[in-house]
Amino acid sequence: MGVDNRAASADATRHLISMGHERIGMVAGPLLQSDRAQQRFEGYCHAMEEAGLMPRPLVEMTRHTQADLVSLMPALKGADALTGVICTNDLLAISLMGELQRAGFRVPDDLSVMGFDGIALGKHLYPSLCTIEQPRAEIGRSAVHTLLAMIRGERCAPSPCPTHCVGRKCRNPGIPLVHVRYVREELGMSLKRMNLKRLYQAVLATAVISTSGSVLAQSDNNAICYNCPPEWADWGTQLRLIEQETGIRVPQDNKNSGQSLAQLVAEADSPVADVVYYGVTFGIQAMEEDVVTPYQPTHWDEIPDGLKDPEGNWFAIHSGTLGFMVNVDALDGAPVPTSWEDLLKPEYRGMVGYLDPASAFVGYVGAVAVNQAMGGDLNDFTPAIDYFNKLAENDPIVPKQTSYARVLSGEIPILLDYDFNAYRARHSDGANVEFVIPEEGSVVVPYVMSLVKDGPNPENGKQVLDFVLSDQGQAVWADAYLRPVRASAISLKHAKYSSPIATMPAPKHSTTTPWRLPSEASPSGICRRCVNHGSGSQAALRGCFLPQSPLDASRAGPA
Repeated sequence: MGVDNRAASADATRHLISMGHERIGMVAGPLLQSDRAQQRFEGYCHAMEEAGLMPRPLVEMTRHTQADLVSLMPALKGADALTGVICTNDLLAISLMGELQRAGFRVPDDLSVMGFDGIALGKHLYPSLCTIEQPRAEIGRSAVHTLLAMIRGERCAPSPCPTHCVGRKCRNPGIPLVHVRYVREELGMSLKRMNLKRLYQAVLATAVISTSGSVLAQSDNNAICYNCPPEWADWGTQLRLIEQETGIRVPQDNKNSGQSLAQLVAEADSPVADVVYYGVTFGIQAMEEDVVTPYQPTHWDEIPDGLKDPEGNWFAIHSGTLGFMVNVDALDGAPVPTSWEDLLKPEYRGMVGYLDPASAFVGYVGAVAVNQAMGGDLNDFTPAIDYFNKLAENDPIVPKQTSYARVLSGEIPILLDYDFNAYRARHSDGANVEFVIPEEGSVVVPYVMSLVKDGPNPENGKQVLDFVLSDQGQAVWADAYLRPVRASAISLKHAKYSSPIATMPAPKHSTTTPWRLPSEASPSGICRRCVNHGSGSQAALRGCFLPQSPLDASRAGPA
């Protein structure tokens, strides 16, 4: 019992648009921990796309009620800076307003801030908080009426309460308060007789907002993909092309690999997603958790055996090489680092960033790369643990989400990331960014997709998977400087970014680490030695070890 979070958030976004805002963002706490925040972000994306505007990537704070202006600053710079933000709760909005004002921003003159909840405190601020007010009294009355009806054994078939917007002007030229009265009563059962067990179940039911059935997920021309953020690997272009060519709309989603898997497991009894994109280790885990189902898409035979589950529970769509994405202008005169050991030096204190290995696949890949470079293997991560303990003394930055914009802004001068993001920054966005394969070596890893088990739109999901492996779909990855999994889809234009590195000496610890030699390089860019280690799963887990080329001692590719 509660509000329709998607509809309310969409309505608030439309209101901001009606006031002249076009560059609108959303700020939330940890998205995985709040289904309501997820629904509110979906509503925001829907309203933006409905108006022909591009939804911005979610700005995710580490806490639900405490803002960190550092995370939002990249979105407030440049000609495309945000003019308005919607926070997923009032306490977060109040915290953000304070942070903005302390940093010299004028609210709402420089940035309009909206909240969600309608707590009394917001009315006493200056300027007063613009918010989405929930009809708490009506929710309570509806819950009690529904509970009593269920106890009497009556069938409950409630419909959403009427909604309307009520505005009042703020003291400053901000945006009027939006009063939203979306109430969805999603309980509907008949009880033949009352007993304590059923009464207890009814009480529990009325205390929960049932949210797993997304309007978007149930639409005939939609497919839900978990973990397809527009700023990562140019998913934004891929999603637009999918809709243009197939008529299937795929909303953007900003989860990472770990969050996507956790969501699939949590929703196993009532799936919301149709397809999912993640790092290969998470694809293997998803198969083991029985939340994906086999599907062999078009061009299945062109995917190398080591890059797909034999039955089709997961399969690679592209791959990338891990290294250092370096904003040269943000190094404060320090040289571009060339090795893992360099990152431990005091001149890079507070400059090195890596995504959380416990959640993001690229973070896990970084740990694997360090571990193999230092002589470890998949059964012994001691070298990586020792390395990251040393790196911790150098004050690293450890975000949980994709941090491309934070590198370009200079907030994170050095990020453990993939080559394709660095090439995009340098060649598409014109940033002074270099990509470095560390001297000790690194890894090439695949990203994979799966069809979700019992998803709401399986046929649409299959069409999406077919498209990303088509010539058009694979060309999007090539344009974004990734290595498409289908070698035949790599044009001459992109060959210099996608071809295996030609000359590679053995790394320092070659006795325990698989690594690629020219004679072992397969057309897919994955080492045949790794593929032949055993099953496809083990081969994909191992990836390829990439020692540094002597022909280019500090940088890789055209960067």
